[in-house]
Amino acid sequence: MKTIKQIHSLILMAGVIAFTPACSVKKSAYGDAKTGYKMEYRMPKGEPLHYDLVSEFNSNMKVMGQEFDVESNARNLFTLTPAGLSNGNNLFNVTIDTVYMYINSPGGEIVPDMAGIPGSQFLFEVSPKGKEVDCSGAEELKYKLGESEEMNLSSDFMTFFPDLPDRPVKPGDRWSNLDTLLEKSSSGFLQFITQNENTIESIEPFDGFDCLMIRTTYTGSIHGEGTMQEAETKTSGSIEGEMTWYFAYKEGRYIKSMTTGRATTKTIASAPGREIEIPSIRDYSIETALVTD
Repeated sequence: MKTIKQIHSLILMAGVIAFTPACSVKKSAYGDAKTGYKMEYRMPKGEPLHYDLVSEFNSNMKVMGQEFDVESNARNLFTLTPAGLSNGNNLFNVTIDTVYMYINSPGGEIVPDMAGIPGSQFLFEVSPKGKEVDCSGAEELKYKLGESEEMNLSSDFMTFFPDLPDRPVKPGDRWSNLDTLLEKSSSGFLQFITQNENTIESIEPFDGFDCLMIRTTYTGSIHGEGTMQEAETKTSGSIEGEMTWYFAYKEGRYIKSMTTGRATTKTIASAPGREIEIPSIRDYSIETALVTD
């Protein structure tokens, strides 16, 4: 949602009140418990952040009365190096460190050749509140599924950062946001639009940081068009799920998220003289973590 891919939202927290000898009060840049915490991504220039993105999908489909399952897992380890600001937005130089994908289907195992992607770089622009302004460079990081289906890595970054609230918040506060994820391939596209409801559950230590823990629930729609051999396809459906994530409010950093969800779709494949309906249920889990070791 990031989300859905992903599918993916945010927070802030804790204030430090320091008293000078003259008893004047100095407020922290990230707020305090009384007035609320101001959540923003703050990225010191040149300090690299290493992230590990892991996803697992299990799909059940029916085609012409026959039912079959498809399992897949993927991993993308990459480095975000802050490169300053552009029009008030954070700029990152992204380096893909390691990436792989594995698919197991009744037709056999598929392991896309992604050997040419590690080491690739592109520029990523993100607002302080987590809106992905530009990740178009990831569209050039392409690989093939099977002999002809061409994909790219852009969907890993379109909703990578959870969206943050535009006001100071405290535990118990809520906010909403809309996410759109577009998965493109050489045969068509799938678009996911989700409505996200975010709640700050607690303030707690996590992985060495003082964090806000946020729970996000989301529901949304799926729409797609494409081709399948000689047939034209149209896909519609729904998506729902939940994400728990941690935000280090003092540093302004996205620390970790765990997402689970289900996508239910129906694809109509139309060719001259026939039409096939393909229902599908896809259960998935996605975990993103800042690597600090």
